[in-house]
Amino acid sequence: MLKAITFHKELRSGSSLPILLSANDSQSYILKPFGSGDGTMSSIVEWLTSQFGISLGLPILEPVLIDVDSNFIHQAKDPETFELLGRSVGTNFATPYMDSSQPYTTALDHHLPQDTKAYIYLFDLLVLNIDRTLLNPNMIIQDRHLWCLDYSSCFAIRNIVNGKTSNEDMLLT
Repeated sequence: MLKAITFHKELRSGSSLPILLSANDSQSYILKPFGSGDGTMSSIVEWLTSQFGISLGLPILEPVLIDVDSNFIHQAKDPETFELLGRSVGTNFATPYMDSSQPYTTALDHHLPQDTKAYIYLFDLLVLNIDRTLLNPNMIIQDRHLWCLDYSSCFAIRNIVNGKTSNEDMLLT
């Protein structure tokens, strides 16, 4: 497992307050602290859904687990971030940071094969991913390659983890 070494900055977007950091392999990552938002459940859902999508051949960034210890959290200068990292000491979900990536927009759509877009759409339907919209595509492009991100809101996977099976339960959570 990787270990968080250098805190770079918090990314003030989304509900999870992602953290840009470097790990002990000298690579940069975007950490989604389990102490934020929906807590550990979001991390579990994101990990499982990402692995499922990767196994199906979808363009999803390979997730990693990064250990955050109490020494690391002291690098955060912002009190909110310090508190969040304090609640997140232990194993956290992260994805590789792609420095030159840009957010997906419909203007970049011509770079994508039609079947890739269809597979992403169908996968989102299968896992009930309600978090991919035109305003929030949760996709980036780097070197003309698309990568999908942020699967923490997949209701189908969340309900499987919670042991819920009925359609009514799925719609009410």
